[in-house]
Amino acid sequence: MKLTNGIRLSWPELRTFLHQHLTEHVLPFWFPKLIDQRYGGLNNCVEDDGTILSTEKYLWSQGRALWVLSKLFNDIDQNPKWLAIADPIANLLTDYGRTTEREWYFSLNADGTPAKDPQSIYVDGFCIYGLAEYAKATGHSKSLDVALEAYAQASPKLDDHCLVRTMPHPIPAGYQSHGPLMLFAHVFHKLGILSDKEDIKLRSLELAERILSQHINPQSGLLHEFVALGGQKDTSDIGQTSIPGHVVESMWFLEEIYRYHCKPEKITLLLETIRLHL
Repeated sequence: MKLTNGIRLSWPELRTFLHQHLTEHVLPFWFPKLIDQRYGGLNNCVEDDGTILSTEKYLWSQGRALWVLSKLFNDIDQNPKWLAIADPIANLLTDYGRTTEREWYFSLNADGTPAKDPQSIYVDGFCIYGLAEYAKATGHSKSLDVALEAYAQASPKLDDHCLVRTMPHPIPAGYQSHGPLMLFAHVFHKLGILSDKEDIKLRSLELAERILSQHINPQSGLLHEFVALGGQKDTSDIGQTSIPGHVVESMWFLEEIYRYHCKPEKITLLLETIRLHL
């Protein structure tokens, strides 16, 4: 493995490097100094030097921060300090994050009052992701209940991308987008395993199958970011869009799903798709 400065690292050396960078640079930048100690949540609008630009809290980022903190506890060091930081973020999401119709706000003001109305299904995905990992770490039943309610709210929309809002970058009219499918395949898989709900695990598998059957061109092997509704490919600039980073991330998500469901033949396709897009 080679870093950008030309230094070659073995896989164990790379793991050590990334762990050191995470613990000595990334985490100290955010935690605990950018946590809102008064109202809870993370101040996520900041300069590179840590200066807070706005106290508006984007729930997309709150869900991701909650996942990071919970994952640190679950899989890295089981240090309770991560949950102490995570607790007020989880409370912000469960207590103030949704409308009375259980739609997720796009953002909240510092005090938890609504700032921007619901406008992106990605908020649903990252809030489910964070709350599920937090529930795994803490056994917090309310967080799991909210994640399951959010699943029930978001899942039907994924069958008709005309209903899927992804602001600030909307899905082009008449197209199905790879982005929501890859995120929710992964998020639903995690939620299904945690809740031990077979229907959620199968829904995850269904979304994974849709990516492989509708977004990958069987002739070229390329993964199209946008396809016409129903999976038809076209030759427009939109229809020919492929994002290699998204492809690698997506195949990584799907590998875990297909490994869980004991489908090694699918994993072969995933690895070939990654190779083709590098």
